[in-house]
Amino acid sequence: MNKFKRTLSGAAENKVIDEDYKDCDEGGNPITARFSDDLPKKMVAWIDSKGVTIFMTVLTIFVLWGDDLRVCAFTYQHDVYFNVLFLGAMVRYDRIIIYCTRY
Repeated sequence: MNKFKRTLSGAAENKVIDEDYKDCDEGGNPITARFSDDLPKKMVAWIDSKGVTIFMTVLTIFVLWGDDLRVCAFTYQHDVYFNVLFLGAMVRYDRIIIYCTRY
C-alpha cells in the first residue's frame, strides 16, 4: 500500500492518497467487519433451515429415548458408544444455544 504521494524528486509528501485507504477506518486500520456484516443473518437462516431442524428433532428423540433403548436392547459393552453419542448431542445443543444467544 502506497501511503504517501511521491514528488518528482522521490521525496514523500505528507498528503495521504485516498484510494489507498478506501477500505480503512479513520485511523488507517483495515476494515475487517465487512465480512461479518451478513454473518448474523446467515447464522439465523442456517439455524432455522429445514435440515438443521430435522437433525435437531431426531437428535432430541434419540437423547430422550436413547438411554431406554440402550438398557433394553444392548449389552453393557455398548455403553461407551452410547455415551459418545450423548456427549456429541450435548456439544451440538451447546453450539445451537451459543449461536442463538450470540446472533
